[in-house]
Amino acid sequence: MNRNPSIVFVQDALPVLGGAERVLAAAWEIFPSAPLYTLVYGEDAFANTAFSQKNVIPSFINRLPGARRRYRNYLPVMPLAVERFDL
Repeated sequence: MNRNPSIVFVQDALPVLGGAERVLAAAWEIFPSAPLYTLVYGEDAFANTAFSQKNVIPSFINRLPGARRRYRNYLPVMPLAVERFDL
C-alpha cells in the first residue's frame, strides 16, 4: 500500500464562486499542494481568492469560444477532455 498517496482535485467546472467552490477551498486547506483539474475555469471570478494562488489546470474546453459562460454546450466533448487530464 502506498503510504504517500498523490492527491488531486477534479471539479467539473469553476465558472463562478459559489457553495461547491467554498467546499473545495476548505478541502484545499487540508491538502494545500494538491493540483486542481477542471473543465472550465473562470479566472476573473476567482481573481482575489485563494484559487488564484493555487495550481488550477483547465482543460482544452476552457480555450473554446464561449466556454466560460456556456460550458454545458460542450457536453459532448467533456469525456474526451477528462480523459486527457494527466492524472
